[in-house]
Amino acid sequence: MRDVGSLCIDERDTHFFQVRTRVIKDNIISRATEISQAILTKTSDTCDDMIKKITDGYIKMQEALKLDPKDEGELVQLKDDIAQHEARIANFEKEVDQVTEYLDILEDNRFEFNETNAQNYWNLKSFPVDIKTEVVDSQRRAQTKEAKFMERLE
Repeated sequence: MRDVGSLCIDERDTHFFQVRTRVIKDNIISRATEISQAILTKTSDTCDDMIKKITDGYIKMQEALKLDPKDEGELVQLKDDIAQHEARIANFEKEVDQVTEYLDILEDNRFEFNETNAQNYWNLKSFPVDIKTEVVDSQRRAQTKEAKFMERLE
């Protein structure tokens, strides 16, 4: 956009006519700036949505892992959640990497990103560690409950 203004002359006199490009260049620069800002705004909105979606997914994972099974069905579900946690974290980390790429684009273009969402983005980096800690607790809880359910059967 900034290059358009310096690429060609503003005015040129010839023997028969005069070429004036300043108005056209200003219009092109203005329109390019509008389009660029619209793209950056949409990218920012996409980042906001992705951060919220990933955060919600992590929170649901944590809640599922905190479940204290009351019956065998809930125990099976807890064990399934424990078994699938690494694959789910890997999927979320891929999405976080995509958000990082979008944020890099915004930063390269000096676009101001919402501060709250920026903090939420950095919070996404701590969720995997928190979940892995919760998995250890859940495994212990599942073993204890499984032993209790087995005693009831005997």
